[in-house]
Amino acid sequence: MTTVRLVCRACGLVADVAGACPRDGEALQVADDPLLGADLGGYRLARVLGRGGMGTVYLGVQPTIEAQVAVKVIAGVEPVAVERFVNEARAANRVDHDGVVKVFGAGVAPDQRPYLVMEYLRGETWATLFARTSVPP
Repeated sequence: MTTVRLVCRACGLVADVAGACPRDGEALQVADDPLLGADLGGYRLARVLGRGGMGTVYLGVQPTIEAQVAVKVIAGVEPVAVERFVNEARAANRVDHDGVVKVFGAGVAPDQRPYLVMEYLRGETWATLFARTSVPP
């Protein structure tokens, strides 16, 4: 018998029994990604925010104070991809501009994939924006 892991999409709490999260009342969802509910850099991964060629971005929640961040986990551990990933973090960290996300930290997940902890910005995706309106060049 396989146990289904459930996770709260708001705080990342993991449970084995369906229902609502005892912490915030949110409905628990099936954790279809092995990193959901995991702790990376002091943040519990609550839900997938997006996926791209470089990796997956998760909502990370600090369990005690409920601070939210974006945690980007690289797709693999190939040396060239890891080097590009680290260079991305260094470049973002050198720029202080409202249009560039702030990087708070970095680390390595238990499966040896590097990750970045970044500020979490609420809003719509570029795809949603472009579907809704035209953006001047």
